Amino acid sequence: DRHGLCKYMMVVVTTKGSVRKVLVLVILLLVFVLFFGVGLRRFHDRKVNRVILSVKNTTSGLQDRTCSLHTCFVLSSCSLSKRDKIGVYVYDEPVFVDSGGSLLNVPYTLEYQQLIQAVKSSAYYQPIFTKACLFIPPIDTLSQVRLNVTEVSRSLSSLPGWEDGSNHLLFNMLPGSSPDYNTTIDIAYGKAVLAGGGFSERSYRQYFDVSIPVYNSLTRQAHTGLAQATRKHLLTIFRSQHHLPELIEILEKLSHDERVMGLHQCSKELLAANQSPMLHQCFGSRVVNYPNILQQSRYCLIVHELRYGTHQLLDAMMSGCIPVIVVDGYVLPFSEVLDWTRASIRIHPHDVNKLFSVLEKISVEQENELREQAVFLWEKYFISMEQIAITVLDIINDRIFPHLAKSYESWNNNPLDAAFPAKFQYNYLRLPLPAPDPAQGFTAVILTYDRVDMLYQVMRGVAKAPHLSKILIVWNNLEKSPPPSSEWPVINKPVELIQSKENKLSNRFYPYPEITTDCVLSIDDDIIMLTPDELEFGYTVWTEYPEHLVGFPGRVHFWSEEEKTWKYNSEWTNNISIVLTGAAFYHKLYNHLYTYHLPKSMKDWVDKNMNCEDIAMNFVIANYTGKAPIKVIVFIVLLIKLGLSVKSYSAKKSTHQ
Repeated sequence: DRHGLCKYMMVVVTTKGSVRKVLVLVILLLVFVLFFGVGLRRFHDRKVNRVILSVKNTTSGLQDRTCSLHTCFVLSSCSLSKRDKIGVYVYDEPVFVDSGGSLLNVPYTLEYQQLIQAVKSSAYYQPIFTKACLFIPPIDTLSQVRLNVTEVSRSLSSLPGWEDGSNHLLFNMLPGSSPDYNTTIDIAYGKAVLAGGGFSERSYRQYFDVSIPVYNSLTRQAHTGLAQATRKHLLTIFRSQHHLPELIEILEKLSHDERVMGLHQCSKELLAANQSPMLHQCFGSRVVNYPNILQQSRYCLIVHELRYGTHQLLDAMMSGCIPVIVVDGYVLPFSEVLDWTRASIRIHPHDVNKLFSVLEKISVEQENELREQAVFLWEKYFISMEQIAITVLDIINDRIFPHLAKSYESWNNNPLDAAFPAKFQYNYLRLPLPAPDPAQGFTAVILTYDRVDMLYQVMRGVAKAPHLSKILIVWNNLEKSPPPSSEWPVINKPVELIQSKENKLSNRFYPYPEITTDCVLSIDDDIIMLTPDELEFGYTVWTEYPEHLVGFPGRVHFWSEEEKTWKYNSEWTNNISIVLTGAAFYHKLYNHLYTYHLPKSMKDWVDKNMNCEDIAMNFVIANYTGKAPIKVIVFIVLLIKLGLSVKSYSAKKSTHQ
């Protein structure tokens, strides 16, 4: 208490009168005021007016590439607000100077000012440092070109709460610099979350970083609406000498097509004094209005230039020009929650020469839906720096409070689109599916042909699962009758037999009236390795996620560069995009959808080739729900010293939707 200390000094001076004691107490007072006064203000309010950077402000530890939400983010600090919402603290802007007194601050851009103001005006803002769990530094890092990366790194490390960057959030739209143009900003941000505009799949820390767009405020100001747009150009191409060498020749060839507008940056000689290079492009030697051309175009080609991210993506969406994205490995903005397949077309760089044939196959209805969705996403998430900032915080908040996270539908469906349910949902049962009653149990459907001995083993194993309600045997052999009932294994659960009229794989997914439970276990007649405990755990996972396909064997699809085709890995890997139906739980509704709504050509192909029915069912469920499959993982740990075998289980959701 500085007031009490001064009072004590006055008493000492009047009673003792000792000059030496007075001097000692004066020195103590000065030390107290200078050290504790500044310290309290610095470490309790975190308001630093002037920061002198010295050699102590190191830039060690550029970036922690291994970060995840559970290793580099202190989640416990987010419980301080007690409101199921993250508290975001914004540092006051200090004055950074070097040891010689030279000013190091880079002025805020208008975009960064808008971003900061949006955070401060949001429900996430927390003005008290000690009650916040996410912190935004007072340094504009949107464009690396404006920065001295060394000084910015030192400035960050000087912040009183920085430490290793944990729980801090940096925004950067234009990373890298010549000649490398790295996909992340070249500063020492340690364990900070990076909202970046140029991530590749290799640099993006999944479910930790946030991929954001590159925003162009000048194009935004020129936006005039879509209602009267006449789209007379099939495709607009943005040509540049900064494209990958293999693309330059292809783009040049495409530009010669009369249906294509091949735009490029105008030379200074062609632009008039009142023409901005951001709002005017050249078509040959003719200067054209860039926003108008976009509004007159059906599709816009987005290709890799110096950086993965480009403002042309948002420019196209704003104008209703459907993005055709030819950037391999680019992490699209907010792709963690947004379904870009509904708002864009993505083509592998090696298939650019097939571009016109791809576009010609898109129906008028599909084109209109893509355009409407692109404009909807732009208006909801990308229309301003303010909206981009809030969307970043929404995504982070959903990660930290997953029980309150918005659904796929909330992120991607336009609530004003009254036609959406008719276009994307069936009338049989509307999403979300009602919560299942776990006590109801599941029906095991086993498709079999003539492997009777293995079928009996499967039946005995499945019957031991406590929640099994019934076993339904679908006999697909038309030339051989099923064994008589006297030969079937004696089990404590009902068994019903259905003899197929045709030998088709699709029989396993028919909506048999004998299926009386909501949950179906589809299991092959040779899956004898699953234990009752494993089946029970799989069923428990399904009861928590009844809209998903929940199963044991997983697959991951990939592009084979050597064979120029799509393939999938047949190993039982933990990186999945497909769950096979040889051992999987799902809602019986999907049998109805497979039988009556799957395109006939797909069912015919499956039945003709006697293969791929599991892939078709994955398509049915993903198309209907927009949700990823979930793989149930079984870990076996042998405790050799104790001579015990312990099994543990977990569930992994696919990152593919």
